[in-house]
Amino acid sequence: MVRNYRNNAFASRLFLSIIVEYSRTPQFMTFLSLIKSGIITYDWRGYTSKTGKYSGKNHGNAWRIKPNAKAELFGEIEKVEL
Repeated sequence: MVRNYRNNAFASRLFLSIIVEYSRTPQFMTFLSLIKSGIITYDWRGYTSKTGKYSGKNHGNAWRIKPNAKAELFGEIEKVEL
């Protein structure tokens, strides 16, 4: 997850803080279990815009995980402030 405060006029006058969460080696069986329990979901966003700025672009799909379950899936998550 990346937090970007550039669009917040008040915060951008104070500082710019970007925090990146780094994770690796998800557990596949845990992944399947979290899908079954509804903690991980799949967003079907496979459509193409017909007009406008993103005309002809496929917006792709996404896996979503509830924030409090990330450690269960990945084990260790390292936060790095850039």
